[in-house]
Amino acid sequence: MTQNDVHLYSIEGHAGLAELCVSDSNIKHRSKNCTIFQVLQKLMEHFEKKNEAVGKDINKTSDEVLLLKNVMNGLKTNLTDLLQTSKKDDIPLTVAHLRGSRPSDKFTWESSPDMCKGDVRYDTSERCLTVQREGHFLVYSQLCLWAPGTSSTVTFEHKIERRSGSLWWDELYKILNLRDSSRTECTSLSGIIYLKENDSVRVNLEYEDLITRDREFNSFGLYMLP
Repeated sequence: MTQNDVHLYSIEGHAGLAELCVSDSNIKHRSKNCTIFQVLQKLMEHFEKKNEAVGKDINKTSDEVLLLKNVMNGLKTNLTDLLQTSKKDDIPLTVAHLRGSRPSDKFTWESSPDMCKGDVRYDTSERCLTVQREGHFLVYSQLCLWAPGTSSTVTFEHKIERRSGSLWWDELYKILNLRDSSRTECTSLSGIIYLKENDSVRVNLEYEDLITRDREFNSFGLYMLP
């Protein structure tokens, strides 16, 4: 390699390969101090730096691609949630509200088509509400009580029971002590109960003789939460 070759050969603004060896204002002095091995070494270092810079660019691009993938996955998840939420609009309103009275010795819940809507039905024989859709339900009951002809304390157990399969279980429970037979007292009970398809709920009417005959004050119902 001649001195002219050294001066003519340039890399990205360098005056020549000799410029890569040692720093000197005079290119002629630099070329004298430069050997071919030093030039090759400097070239290798230069290309290694270039490769390192390219590698950083590639890593940066990979990170950006990963970020875009995460964003897309998030958008897909949000879209799925929106679709599932929109499907809830197809679920009919499930609600029941029954009035209770005691025209004779037996307490009954009055049922009509407009009192039960959606996926719920009333069983007259069991005096219970049965749901045809799984979900969480707000179940409630109000009873008005009167214990005539007694001056002692009478205990009334207000219970809402759930049936899953063939067994009934206590879900909501409340005890009320009637101390004055001349007064009518009302008791209310409500709570959220998880029901599976074909599960039933009912008000325990073991002490139905203490419930007043007035239908306006006795109620039982449920509402399926969205």
